[in-house]
Amino acid sequence: ACGYASVEDPAKLIVNLLRDEVRCLTFADPTPPLSSVTSVDLRFPYQPRFGGAGPMTVHLWGGPAWFASADSLIGTFLRTDVFPIFSCTPPYYPLPEERLIGADHPDGIAGYVYGGNNALVFENTLDLEFLDITVHYRPPPSIDFDLTATTDEKQKRVLIKRWRDENPYFSDAQESLPLSGPGRDGRIRIAGRVTDQNGPMAQQTVYLRLVDPPDVALYVPAASRLRGDNDDGPGALDQTTVTTDGSGRFATVLNVTGRAAGDNYQIEATTLPGFAFRQQCDATNNCYKSGVLTAWKRMYVEKRRMLRNGMFIAQGANAGATSIVVRGNRYGGNRPHDRLSRGDQIVLVHAPDLDRSNLAAGWYMESHTILDVTQGSGSNEYIVELGTRLKGGNVNREALLHDYGPDSQIPLVGDAITGVSGASVTSADVFDASNDLVSGSLFAGAFTEYVFLPDSTTPGANVPMPHVRSDDEELLQQLADKWSSIVKRSGGARLAASNHQLLLIGNSGDPNVTTKRAGLTVSQVVGETSSWVFRGTIEEEVRRRGGSANADAWAMKTAAHEIAHQWKPNAVWGAGDHCPVTSTAYDDPGIYCLLADADPTRSETQRSNGIAKFHFLQSPTGAPHCEYLEIRRKPDPFTP
Repeated sequence: ACGYASVEDPAKLIVNLLRDEVRCLTFADPTPPLSSVTSVDLRFPYQPRFGGAGPMTVHLWGGPAWFASADSLIGTFLRTDVFPIFSCTPPYYPLPEERLIGADHPDGIAGYVYGGNNALVFENTLDLEFLDITVHYRPPPSIDFDLTATTDEKQKRVLIKRWRDENPYFSDAQESLPLSGPGRDGRIRIAGRVTDQNGPMAQQTVYLRLVDPPDVALYVPAASRLRGDNDDGPGALDQTTVTTDGSGRFATVLNVTGRAAGDNYQIEATTLPGFAFRQQCDATNNCYKSGVLTAWKRMYVEKRRMLRNGMFIAQGANAGATSIVVRGNRYGGNRPHDRLSRGDQIVLVHAPDLDRSNLAAGWYMESHTILDVTQGSGSNEYIVELGTRLKGGNVNREALLHDYGPDSQIPLVGDAITGVSGASVTSADVFDASNDLVSGSLFAGAFTEYVFLPDSTTPGANVPMPHVRSDDEELLQQLADKWSSIVKRSGGARLAASNHQLLLIGNSGDPNVTTKRAGLTVSQVVGETSSWVFRGTIEEEVRRRGGSANADAWAMKTAAHEIAHQWKPNAVWGAGDHCPVTSTAYDDPGIYCLLADADPTRSETQRSNGIAKFHFLQSPTGAPHCEYLEIRRKPDPFTP
């Protein structure tokens, strides 16, 4: 039913119908939305007929009625005639083939039906073997985002909050936003260009929508990776309708929801108003996607290294003094049998008082030579004179450059001295642990970057070397607070800066404690926490085992273990914050979870393997549980 009522001469049409059937073949529009069809070509082999010679004309019919116009004409050709063959067998001669090249209409064929059916009207009888239809069209505008699936992954990270100005954002698109107004935190510029075959399209309206694609984390089972699974909602765009500038460029800003890391976002764009109610976003539907953007947290660690030997200063000494009073006359630590002696090189270390009453003076240390040591008036106190003896019995006394003394609040965590082999403290004089498992891939799996503050940011001093009871969390926290520069005092409380954590690499615990620990994270001090690696204990255990363990790898893994505890990711299993002893890594049953409860036949056998991974299993309530997800879901800013 091609709608012949519009033919100008109905009588002629009837004659044609009686003599030679008019054929009408339909085809569906194959072009993407907003295309412009400029021509249609045909190719077909056909069956000649006796008495069928004569011109055959083919029109494109696309409206409610046939339009026999120049715009609809595809072509005319002279059909082949043959002798009649009254047989059902295939013809013994080759079929003739015709190719009709439609006229070019640069502005598009006026009667073409987009998104529906079009028809080809053959004016004379024709038996076709097949029909090839070639539709030439000008494609719709193409939209290219700056951030695509192949863009470097870091450029698609949206940092929830930067916290420290000296550290840039991951992405140039976030760094490029103005500091004024809403600023940059949790926001990233989404930009792109609209082009067609002639180049950039100016003043083109672009419609945008924000979607939440499936989670990309490998530790999340495929069945749990769903669209719309963000923990903190879908986010928002500053504008969802934009207009391109003279170079075809457009831009808006993505705002992540602002709390959870690992939430991901993708922007879809089209030049079709309302996306033409299409759900599938692909170029066929004139819909284009950005790369997947992901929210990230950033954490900072102030790591303090404890001196390997030393003793505390017993009395205050002001700048300009040439002597100090210390407790005891043996260095302790790695030099327990060495007495303070004339000619020894020592370093004095200082941190502000716990109440920060002398915070303006800061953290500092200085080197001196011992001139002489004599018994003091107090119990176990010794006077250490500073300087050197010259030839002829003369003395060159050395004056203190700063003030030193016990802490005004808790003398046990006050200033101290340490014996060194050179003119200053070196790496050989302190306990340490590598940062690799904290700043590497472990927490990156939770979309959280760890940055260790450089020594230039945590100035001056190393922590004195006391034996501290590993079960005395209050004293451990006080020691951490005093010697960590990020801890301030506000309203009577000691507070670390937001998204900053404290890590101390220290000596053994109190030798009087039967059970020694390789590490500990403070959990019993309200509103505060710090992580401890007792490197001295680790080294003692390595010596006891006769070198069967690696102290460096053990200390590094312990640091990652203790930092993970600050997030309390396993609270569902109790106050100890460990998962069951049988918990293994999400991707390797031969590796125990970093936070698996201590067991001499399981997790403890892997203390020095240098591998740190978390589990994915069911919690006691039956819900999926994973330390990666728990860390991701903790609000930003981090609070202990």
